[in-house]
Amino acid sequence: MPKLLIDGRSIEVPPGTKVIQAAEELGIHIPRLCYHPALGSAGACRLCAVSFLDGPVKGLLMSCMVEARDGMVVSTQHPDAVGFRKQVMEWLMMNHPHDCPVCDEGGHCVLQEMTVAGGHSMRRYPAAKRTYLDQDLGPLIQHEMNRCIHCWRCKRFYQEYSGYRDLGALGLASRTYFGKATEGPLESPFSGNLIDICPTGVFTDKPSRFRGRRWDYERAPSICIHCSLGCNTVANARYREVLKIEARHNPDVNGYFICDRGRYGFDYANHPQRPRKPLLDARDCSFEEAIREAGARLQKVIQESGPESVALVGSPRGSLESLGAMRLFCDTQALEGPTFWMDRESMECARILLGGEAEDLILSLSGLEEADCILVVGLDPLQEAPMLALALRQAWRKGAWVGLIDPRGVELPFPFNRLAVHPPELPGPLESFSQESGYGLVGPQLGGFGEEWLRALEPSNRPAVVWGRTAGGVASLRKCMDLVRGLRQKKGWGGLFPVLAGANSLGAAAVAGEDVRSWKELLDRARKGGLRAMILVETDPFFAFPNQAELRRMLDSLELLVVMDYIPSEAVRVAQVVIPSTTIFESPGLFINQEGRLQEAKALHAGGIPLAQELKNGHPSREFSLEIPGGSSQPAWRALAGLSETMGRSMGFFGIQALRSILEERFPWLRAARTGQRILPMELQQERECLAEVASGVQPVQGELALLMVQATFGTEELSSYSRPALKMEREPTGFLHPQTASLLGVKAGDRIRLEWEQGELELTLMTKEHMVGDLLAVQAHRALAWEKVGSLPGSLKFEQVRKSG
Repeated sequence: MPKLLIDGRSIEVPPGTKVIQAAEELGIHIPRLCYHPALGSAGACRLCAVSFLDGPVKGLLMSCMVEARDGMVVSTQHPDAVGFRKQVMEWLMMNHPHDCPVCDEGGHCVLQEMTVAGGHSMRRYPAAKRTYLDQDLGPLIQHEMNRCIHCWRCKRFYQEYSGYRDLGALGLASRTYFGKATEGPLESPFSGNLIDICPTGVFTDKPSRFRGRRWDYERAPSICIHCSLGCNTVANARYREVLKIEARHNPDVNGYFICDRGRYGFDYANHPQRPRKPLLDARDCSFEEAIREAGARLQKVIQESGPESVALVGSPRGSLESLGAMRLFCDTQALEGPTFWMDRESMECARILLGGEAEDLILSLSGLEEADCILVVGLDPLQEAPMLALALRQAWRKGAWVGLIDPRGVELPFPFNRLAVHPPELPGPLESFSQESGYGLVGPQLGGFGEEWLRALEPSNRPAVVWGRTAGGVASLRKCMDLVRGLRQKKGWGGLFPVLAGANSLGAAAVAGEDVRSWKELLDRARKGGLRAMILVETDPFFAFPNQAELRRMLDSLELLVVMDYIPSEAVRVAQVVIPSTTIFESPGLFINQEGRLQEAKALHAGGIPLAQELKNGHPSREFSLEIPGGSSQPAWRALAGLSETMGRSMGFFGIQALRSILEERFPWLRAARTGQRILPMELQQERECLAEVASGVQPVQGELALLMVQATFGTEELSSYSRPALKMEREPTGFLHPQTASLLGVKAGDRIRLEWEQGELELTLMTKEHMVGDLLAVQAHRALAWEKVGSLPGSLKFEQVRKSG
């Protein structure tokens, strides 16, 4: 390993390490504008110049371009290096506009910091400054090209790192322009990262434009809860309003970046119709009155019909504290449950991943980037968990083979192999891959895909399997686990990367009891008249349950519906008692992501109605009060504790630390867990009855189409559907068919089609994809589409039920 001296301090680094990285490990910061750890070296800004005094090379060189070598003696403060960097700063500022007072980057601008640090204050160049025209890049990114210093970070991230081509470098030399050939919204679902990586103010956040400076914001580390990956973020708020989200570096999870859904899905916390006051029979009341009346009505139901007549329902978007409090509430009040999942198979998949079956098979996102042969099963990464698609691209850039088995025409930002099969058929290829050879046989149904898999697997040292819930259930998950075990036996290494439906699915599975039920099982009980009251905690069944008519009948049959939530859902509108709860930005919370990593989101601010929504004639209210307007929301766990207290049985806590202590006693695995670390599966193993292995999906018959509801980056995820910036990125509801199937039906790409049922009809835009299975209709479960009319899912359609509109 090379050993070198930097500013009189010795360090030994791995071969291939750049001098700028070696200095960083010593805590020596060398100025830079173009270098970024995730993007590597470019040598474009010339600001990282250092003096090499002795060793293999000598003179003034760029530290980001020179690899550390044995015997090097480097000085970052040599007069030649300092003088050169001052000249570079003067060159860069020759054309830069002095608009710091109106630039949103001001206060955390790298160029601003380098200019001050370099001592530059006077422009000596007398000629006119170079100027550009700005472009409209859509509703998320503001473009100010005059501020560009040609570091090339934007082009390198957008094209090389994320794999999109609609933004890049145009022109030559000092007239190089970074933008699009024709202006318009950016195509990449990772475009918001341009804001974070730009060292100046060329790309800034449009939704928060002119709303505050870095020093104006309340800031706190947080977690993205828009999918199960648990990317790390920094949340920013001002005047009781969450204004923007930034990526927070975590080398094990999301690295330096996040997707646009995670960046712009936050605005549900500011929704104008968000429940902020407790409601009792549609009238405003105090928090205490709502809790007291809900407790009295629940006690009456329990006394008359027993605890089995009350159901407590949550969802995987709740924090571990809220989910754990639900478990404690059920134990304290002798209720069954709680219920966390729509269907039992999703619940069982989460349990399998937590139990001893998963062993130590599960990979982190950063571990997946190092895999060299990756099989993706039953998943559309770009739509369901976008940062997974970015990780797969990084593996591909390092030479990995990527193959995908899925019925849909999945798109990824890099070339990959694919095999289109129906969901019920997914276990078949996996069985073929994991038979006697341990890692693969080429069955007749696999054809060239199987041959490509074996060819890529032969020289592979780090194979991995990615499993998704959307098009595969318990059967495909177990087959994937068997395949990974076979890979480990043959290769000595193998990993599984699962993707689940909610941010805290594993947290829900970890606290669920033996008597946990699914939504479908609750419906069965309600049909028999065995359900009289229900408490919904941070869940909206109207958003996800596939049969709203039946759901409404069930809720209408209840004597009492209590809802604790922070979004203006349909459930809130029909409830007798509404208790507003706090969001992830207003109360701290623990989450366990899909790989079993325990992470914490810190409280950002106290919440309340955003000041911008209270302005009268452009001025805040002149009424003074000690209370925060709209500040009645309470954490769901605190509301449950108060509710249990009014029902005569204390849960033993009212503060979050006391709750966490009780949860540690109730769940011993939590006592040993550390924030930021993974929870070992064996610590969570519980004895549970195992479900029969049932393959997901419906196999269509002649003259029918299998119907599969699928996800989209924007428009199908619950929380971001209440966010104004995310709404601007939604596309109209779309259905997907194979071109030959579309031709048989007499329709083509771009047509409006109508799907007809007895319950009603759906109208959507048709797109065709060559690589999907022929007898499948994939429909986005879009918020603007009343897809709940489908009834039971997954299902099928006869050809005559699909018609061209108009």
